[in-house]
Amino acid sequence: MGLIFYMRLRNLFKSIGCGMKVATAEIIRELDRRAMAEFGISGAVLMENAGLGVAGLFLEKFPEVRETGAVIACGRGNNGGDGFVIARHLANRGVSVDVFIAGEAEKVREGESKTNLDILKKMGIGVAEVKRDEDLLPFAESIKERGFVVDAMLGTGLDREVGGIYARMITAVNDIVDASSRMPKGHRKKVVAVDIPSGIDSDTGRVMGVAVKADSTFALALPKLGEIIYPGAEYAGELYVLDISIPKRLVERMEIDTSLVTPGEFFSLTAKRNPQAHKGDFGHLLIVAGSPGKTGAAALAAEGALLSGAGLVTVGVPASLNDVMEVKTTAAMTEPLPDDGGYLTPKALDRVLDLAGDGSSVNALALGPGLGTKGGIADVVRGLVLESNLPLVIDADGLNAVAGDCSVLKKRKADIIITPHPGEMGRLIGKRSAELQVDRVGAASGFALEYGIWVVLKGARTIVAAPDGELFIATCGNPGMARGGVGDILTGLIGGFLAVGENPKKAALAGVYVHGMAGDSAAERVGEVSLGTADILEEIPGITAALYNGEALESDGIDGFSARGMYRV
Repeated sequence: MGLIFYMRLRNLFKSIGCGMKVATAEIIRELDRRAMAEFGISGAVLMENAGLGVAGLFLEKFPEVRETGAVIACGRGNNGGDGFVIARHLANRGVSVDVFIAGEAEKVREGESKTNLDILKKMGIGVAEVKRDEDLLPFAESIKERGFVVDAMLGTGLDREVGGIYARMITAVNDIVDASSRMPKGHRKKVVAVDIPSGIDSDTGRVMGVAVKADSTFALALPKLGEIIYPGAEYAGELYVLDISIPKRLVERMEIDTSLVTPGEFFSLTAKRNPQAHKGDFGHLLIVAGSPGKTGAAALAAEGALLSGAGLVTVGVPASLNDVMEVKTTAAMTEPLPDDGGYLTPKALDRVLDLAGDGSSVNALALGPGLGTKGGIADVVRGLVLESNLPLVIDADGLNAVAGDCSVLKKRKADIIITPHPGEMGRLIGKRSAELQVDRVGAASGFALEYGIWVVLKGARTIVAAPDGELFIATCGNPGMARGGVGDILTGLIGGFLAVGENPKKAALAGVYVHGMAGDSAAERVGEVSLGTADILEEIPGITAALYNGEALESDGIDGFSARGMYRV
């Protein structure tokens, strides 16, 4: 189901320094080239480090392979070369290995891959060719006999649909492993992919016709974008990242613009609070939200804002609903706004501008949760974009109000963060949700660049796109959070962090991280099926307490960093 990828709360406090970078195929090629040209690290060293690292981690995580043995399925390129090295090291440590090559051995790439194939042969390790359909039979029989398959067939260089013998080998692996899952416990085969599952586009996560469904993927040097985002993330399974000696300084000089969301990006949250502080020192957020039947959205946004650490939260709601809101809220204040039948009228714009104008205590605005689309709501939203000098979070019906004319965003006076789900994002860019999901990264980053705002595209692997092209991907969160009201909490969190004084980048990343981790923690406690907004709200204080205490900033990796240089994402 792709759920084993997300970071669990119990591992949170071992992590996390400034963000782990995420690579495309082009970045990996350039890293390899520059490691060799500028640092003198040969391709042979990189391949040896990769194979040695994978073999070591394999034995650590799956010690039973010593009893069951493993099938090493290799391609003819560098990924296959890694497989040959893995086979050698596993064999040297007493593991029975069966090595298969897709196609003819004589067509293995000259250089490091060919050298490592020759070493295997000199060691007396048989290497079988899978050139035609009849060769698939011994390949399949070997998989059935062994407990593990190491997928080293296709790597990040894949640029076309998978066909021929590669497609048939991939299908054989998937079919046999799938069939084994229905057998008694202990007979289940497991697949470990080297760098990226064969058949997954390393830049988009797209399945290139057919792809290996791995239980674990051991990525080399950096995680690949295609195994972070869906559908590739589902095929990657549990993701580990191995150090293969690419110099850290080189990675930093590359100025890679995509990272995972980690607390290191918003570390200022760990600042100690002055013992003499008062509520006015921690910001005031004004939330404009609510309409008939949707006051709950406004209340949830207020709860999220208060849990962010904001000192004051005011909820501006249609006047006819104010009595309801006063019952729903305790710590948050309410402000009745001009309405007609429970929906804001254009007059509400002047009142909000008065409440949040120069000289007021309000530091940030959040608008949209449960606002509806009737009356003068579009006028209020667009007016606030054009006239307010305060940083602004726009969600839900606030985005629907903007969708009719997004050009208003270019005329803003202050920073804007939008938090659409795929349907809302689709309306903003004129695409159906299904079309947008094909390239979520492109949709979010393109819109952020075009309009000069921050985009938080919610969903499986929430994406935070900056107006300067920087991109962040969250690995926390789970399907149990796909229910009404959860997004309203996120709006409040981000708005609260803005009000406290964080810049848009830190506010967006902190909101997404705390929200996702709270959802994961709640899911571990109550399960995903019945996960509710109250469960998520209950977990937020523990997450923020850890961040404020600096407990999540002790090391430099996702889910810890070992002496061997292994990250677990």
